[in-house]
Amino acid sequence: MTCIIDVFSIDVEMDMTEPLDILDSESFTFILDKATLDCVTCSDQYGKKTQQYLENLHRILAPGGTYLCVSHGRPETRLPQISSSNFKWQVETLKVNKKDDGGVGLVDQEQFYYVYVMTKKY
Repeated sequence: MTCIIDVFSIDVEMDMTEPLDILDSESFTFILDKATLDCVTCSDQYGKKTQQYLENLHRILAPGGTYLCVSHGRPETRLPQISSSNFKWQVETLKVNKKDDGGVGLVDQEQFYYVYVMTKKY
């Protein structure tokens, strides 16, 4: 899973599902994930890759920092992954109504997006 991160206006390309040493620990105060976790969980070897992805995010997130994940995944599928005891963060779940597109109908039948807000503890 390739991810491009803009670090001080320098694009860095990396695979966030592999162990990372290119980024310093606790170096980010905010991480925005718009369905990347969804893609990782749908990949081959999703369990291992999902765990490594979340471990990488947790490591680079500074204490007091926020990892915000916008997802199609329901809480019953995402919370067991992100609430692991390995992660020292507080998790808040928000449910956002999908806007109807003017009568055409939703592509999937899910009525909500889910926003998971993880704040790393000090």
